[in-house]
Amino acid sequence: MKESSWPRVFGEHASELFMSWGYARAVEMIARAGQKEYPLFVPEVRKDPETVSHLLYAVGHDHAIGVSPFGIEDLCADPATLKKPPFYILMALNIDVSAMDSSGVAPYLSAVYELIHQIEPLYFKYRGTGHMQSFVKHGPDDGGILLPFEGYDIVVSYERTEPKKPVGGGIIFEVDPHHFLILGMNFSFKVYPKLGRQAMAVIGQRREGKIENGQFIPGRILNGDERRDTRLGDMPEVMEIEMYLQ
Repeated sequence: MKESSWPRVFGEHASELFMSWGYARAVEMIARAGQKEYPLFVPEVRKDPETVSHLLYAVGHDHAIGVSPFGIEDLCADPATLKKPPFYILMALNIDVSAMDSSGVAPYLSAVYELIHQIEPLYFKYRGTGHMQSFVKHGPDDGGILLPFEGYDIVVSYERTEPKKPVGGGIIFEVDPHHFLILGMNFSFKVYPKLGRQAMAVIGQRREGKIENGQFIPGRILNGDERRDTRLGDMPEVMEIEMYLQ
């Protein structure tokens, strides 16, 4: 058997490739180990509108103490005045060009940051319990998720993502076994009784509203067909539902 070398078999960049592979293979293990002692801080994510939903997920699911798009200080500047990274640098770093396009992101980002700020009391009350669950669309083939709560199970279905719009994502708080606060964007949901219950889950009341300092401030009470319309739109929304079994 002839002697060889990694560069001879895999090319001149073999050492870089295997180093990257080693890091990627270990990153989940490192993250899990670090979370036991150190809080998560995410200093840079993509700054396109599609990524905004991931801020809610980083806080609600991974309990991040902070998360920021790349170059957040430039998001409100005139795009024509901003210097963009050369294409060859983006290619070398394996960064999609669209990740650097912040056009249209400011209204969504502002609304999500405000929502995160206002839910802080709820977040600290329910963090680490099954009464707060967060979710986000992880890719084009991700259609939704089943979230088990104490009183009911909720199936979240992600809406089709339009260009320059956030992907589906949000947080659900189970305030009591029949009472939920649901927030986020671009998804719909359906509530089911727990497995084995011979009953039908019915939305008794649905309210629009907002959250201020952890308190739900109700707006319109929706009845009739509107009560069964559980879709949240492109901008972050908050709704409150009360359930009963029939």
